[in-house]
Amino acid sequence: MSIDLGFIIQGRGGQALCWLDNAGGVPWSALSNYNFNLLPNAQYEWASTTSGSFLLSDTFAVTNPQKLTIVATVATAHNFPYNDVGFALLLKNSQVHKILFALRPDGATHITDIGPIDINSFAKPSSGVTVTPVVKGVANVVLGGITYGPPTGPSDGTCSADVTVVCTPGAGKYQLLFGAFVVAEPPKIGRPAALIAQFVDVR
Repeated sequence: MSIDLGFIIQGRGGQALCWLDNAGGVPWSALSNYNFNLLPNAQYEWASTTSGSFLLSDTFAVTNPQKLTIVATVATAHNFPYNDVGFALLLKNSQVHKILFALRPDGATHITDIGPIDINSFAKPSSGVTVTPVVKGVANVVLGGITYGPPTGPSDGTCSADVTVVCTPGAGKYQLLFGAFVVAEPPKIGRPAALIAQFVDVR
């Protein structure tokens, strides 16, 4: 992260390269205090079978008219990442102030291979948030001993997405929350999906 932010990871992740993956085993209920509904139009129960990891930053200050810029990568070590999601939230007073992004490693904004339809769609970025995703090939990194490309077999991941987010939050004190979760199915322990927080800046 470019600004000097401390952070705490719940689940599995690392700090030299700021990352977390969705094999961390943290239940979705651990996020209940933040008031974030990942699937706001779902007509089925999904939260009890959703798990992963999340990162919560220290508090940082923003003044008017400073902009917040974030660059992150959502990657997969397995093919068909239909139920994987990486997301970022801007919190104020421990509640969601702005949804920054929620997407799969292939850039899709819904779960399952059916869609996009409302009941399977992730929460959209908040008003005033500009999101630019770029879908590309494998991330070519090693995280927690797991290689994210190049693929060596038919079960390995073949895609990742870089996402750039810009917004003007307004004056105040904020925290960032990044998450990597797998929705409504068990994680692929040896081949998870991950989120890398590449860059965070306020200026």
